[in-house]
Amino acid sequence: NPSAVITQLTYDGRVIVHDAITGNDGGMGALRFIREKLKPLLAIKYPGRTIAVIIDPAAFQRAQTDERCVADIFKAEQFVVKPAKTNALAARLAVVESYLTRTVDGNSGMLIAKGAELLVKAMAGKYRYKANSKGDIADTPEKSHPWSDIADALQYACLHHDGGAIFGSQLQTRKIEIKPAPFRWSR
Repeated sequence: NPSAVITQLTYDGRVIVHDAITGNDGGMGALRFIREKLKPLLAIKYPGRTIAVIIDPAAFQRAQTDERCVADIFKAEQFVVKPAKTNALAARLAVVESYLTRTVDGNSGMLIAKGAELLVKAMAGKYRYKANSKGDIADTPEKSHPWSDIADALQYACLHHDGGAIFGSQLQTRKIEIKPAPFRWSR
C-alpha cells in the first residue's frame, strides 16, 4: 500500500512532517499513487523544491512478472530514489522515538503540521501492537493499513534525516569554508 510523508530537516536538526498521504483507498499501485496523489501534492504545495524519495530497501527487489521494482517506477517518474539505511524494525522505531523525545533549544525535535492528520491518527493509537486473547502483546506492530504504512514512511524518512546514527553508521559531512565578501568603498 503506497504511502508517503513529506518531511523536512531543519538547520537545527529538527524534523518537520508537512503532509501524510496514502494510496490505500481503492487499492492503488505505486504508479497510480505517484501520478494521482504524490505528484499533484508536490506540484501544488512544494513547487520547485528538491525531492528525494526514501523507500524501504525491499522496494528494490524486482517482481518476477516484469522484472521491475517499485524503485524503478519512482525513477521512471523522474524522482531521485534512495533506499533507507535499513528496514530493521528496532532501528526504525528508535529513530522516530529519538526525534519525538528530543528537544532543540527548548523546542520539540519533531513538528507535525496540519497536513499530516493521517500520521497523527496512526501515532494516536491506530499504529499499535496487537494483543492476543491472553493479553500477550506481539513483538511487532500490527500491519493495519493505512496506519502501518504511514508509520513506516515516517520511520524511513527519520532514518534518512538521522544519517544512520541510531544504528551505528556515520553521517557523511564535509567542511565548507565560508569567506566574507571583500569590502569595497563606493562614493
